[in-house]
Amino acid sequence: MCNFTKSTLILVVLVYVLSSNGFSQTKTIKTIKKIGTIKPTNISDDTLLIEKVSKIHAPGGNEYNKMVLERKKTSTVLYPRKSSTIANKTEELTSASEPILGKNFDVTRTPPSNPNITIPIVGDGTPLDNTLAISNDGILLTAINTKIYAHDLNGDTAMYDYPGLGPGNYYKFNNFASIYGNLSTSFPFDPKLLYDPNNDRFILTFISGREPSNTKLIIAFSSTNNPKNDWHLYEIEGNPRQGNEWSDYPAIALSQSDLFLTINLIIDGVSWQEGFNGSLIWQMGLDSAYAGANELEINLWDDIKFENKYIRNLNPVGYADTPNSDDMYFLSNRNFDIQNDTIFFLKIDGSTTNPNTSLSIEHGILDTKYGMPPNGIQQDTDTNDATSGLQTNDSRWLGALLFDDNIQFVGNTINPENGRASIYHGNILNINTPNKTYTGNIISSDSLDLGYPNIAFTGKNLNENQVIIGFEHTSNSSFPGVSAIYYSNQEEYSNILQIRNGDNYVNEFNNNTYGGYERWGDYFGIQRKYNEPGTVWTSGVFGNINRRNSIHLAELTTPDTSFFEPNTITKNKNNNSFEVFPNPFFEDLNLMLNVNEVSKFNIEVFTIEGKLVYKKDNITVDKGRNRIALSTRFFPASTYVIKVFSSDLNKLILNKKVIKHVR
Repeated sequence: MCNFTKSTLILVVLVYVLSSNGFSQTKTIKTIKKIGTIKPTNISDDTLLIEKVSKIHAPGGNEYNKMVLERKKTSTVLYPRKSSTIANKTEELTSASEPILGKNFDVTRTPPSNPNITIPIVGDGTPLDNTLAISNDGILLTAINTKIYAHDLNGDTAMYDYPGLGPGNYYKFNNFASIYGNLSTSFPFDPKLLYDPNNDRFILTFISGREPSNTKLIIAFSSTNNPKNDWHLYEIEGNPRQGNEWSDYPAIALSQSDLFLTINLIIDGVSWQEGFNGSLIWQMGLDSAYAGANELEINLWDDIKFENKYIRNLNPVGYADTPNSDDMYFLSNRNFDIQNDTIFFLKIDGSTTNPNTSLSIEHGILDTKYGMPPNGIQQDTDTNDATSGLQTNDSRWLGALLFDDNIQFVGNTINPENGRASIYHGNILNINTPNKTYTGNIISSDSLDLGYPNIAFTGKNLNENQVIIGFEHTSNSSFPGVSAIYYSNQEEYSNILQIRNGDNYVNEFNNNTYGGYERWGDYFGIQRKYNEPGTVWTSGVFGNINRRNSIHLAELTTPDTSFFEPNTITKNKNNNSFEVFPNPFFEDLNLMLNVNEVSKFNIEVFTIEGKLVYKKDNITVDKGRNRIALSTRFFPASTYVIKVFSSDLNKLILNKKVIKHVR
């Protein structure tokens, strides 16, 4: 049930300013109080709240949106769409295999009025802002505007029961915040989810309110690894300077000890040139939050400037593997420019418990320019109108990962070679030295517009730099859907894997009521499964049959064959041998059984989640070498586990992971 505590934000005395080489910032220590604890299974109809629906939300407000569309017009004139001889800078490096698609499904619900059908879960506003977190136990959370959905992958079942909608659906953000009382969270938007592998916990955050008088950040920490148990909720003031400002566009990441949350402050009711008023960093300790402490002492980093101008859109850099340090890095750029090569590199070098924690800022130059992307084209797009199509916003960085001594990052960009909306994939090398190098590649297609990338690690250790980059795709000949690309240790890119093509184009704004464009992002959910190296899950957007945005979840696995033994030979004490080949495989999977006498065996094949997909008992083999061919052409590309048992003793004699590719 709900435990009620009045929300307050208390300023503490320590404030100081740092500056050097044209950079500046301030740090303030604050205290926030817990607003309550809620258990989702105790949510009932009396806490079911009516939400105000936002039909459109652009990061930064309407003035920002007008400015972006004007710059897209200019960019389209300078870089018109065309076929290019070099579709992307990495064309000569495009030789890696595609990611391997495993379990994937649309997020749906069953209406109580008709239990025999399923319908896609859609948002209460646009864009959906897909975000995702998956635990080591196989519990997956995904959130969109303004709903959160939980799925137990091992049992292949939805976990939440939404009042009035029947079992296995979702909760709305206002259900989580129902401890406020009726409608005291208004216009909730911009969700973000994280899974903390060190503490086996989940974190959910979203923003409530778009006015200086009601703006606030809601942060929920799960008390256990089960999202049906208690969540502890905290509120951060969205207008900490107590001016005419509201908070917008959060981004979050974890260090070993702390949660970092960045937001943009927007001046209410002024032009875009004046509306942005700085990016903030909130830093708070994890242990006390998971325990549900009544108060948390947190750091606020403000006045973050370069040459006396605020740095915009600070993207925190997540750890590629389990967070093992208290350091946190942030990246930014000149995201409104038609073309630019500037990058900002920031570092906070300690936890909230360290009184000497400081923030440093550096300025770098990329070897490849990024720039304002055009909108994505879909089937109803007016190609003569640069403001039509699927909105791609600007070229801010959208995802980043920290390895031992380098950072990989991604964002939206234009490809000047073909005028297409494309993906920028960057690398910062030697991050712990003064001799950093900043490089970038543009991932592009002559037939697709790409947008809203995010990135996840697929290696076994941090000496490997392989990643999967997930993103949205669209074109005038196919419907908006979800894609991914693989980047190998050899710095090679795969072709684009189209995970889910849409069923229709998107038309949520009633025949383009809002000026010719539809919303698409603003971001994409992706996370590695920490206890299964090489595996990531994604949450992306596709156009459903009703011309609305819907959610598709997908498991992707690295195509790196070093994760698996190409020919697996197992011997038992009787010197019988059991070989599996080829591995990876395409259609037929072969078992070579070399036995000393006539024997009987049982064969079982499971998905990586443990679902039995093939079983054959009492297979008789003769003395000597025997080959058994398993036809798997109806199996989807994925990772499987094959098990062989002796029929008479029911003893497991072979247990190997195998992987299926698509030709």
